[in-house]
Amino acid sequence: IREGDSEKVFTYASATEFSVRLDERKNSYKDLHCSPTGVIEMISHTPEASYYTVVFQGVAPGTCRLESNNFSAMITIE
Repeated sequence: IREGDSEKVFTYASATEFSVRLDERKNSYKDLHCSPTGVIEMISHTPEASYYTVVFQGVAPGTCRLESNNFSAMITIE
């Protein structure tokens, strides 16, 4: 998932890992969160110059909104 995917909906099976790569200058890692909590969890965070990549895993069925400053996507875990 990248910044161009903002406002999209992504659906994954439980236990599936997926990555998010965002520009730190536009979408701060410290502001990245998914609400409500408990649907996905962060596996790893890799800073890369002005970008970063975060790997998440689906942990429970449900939907959460993954957001940072100028980015938002719906994540559904089945």
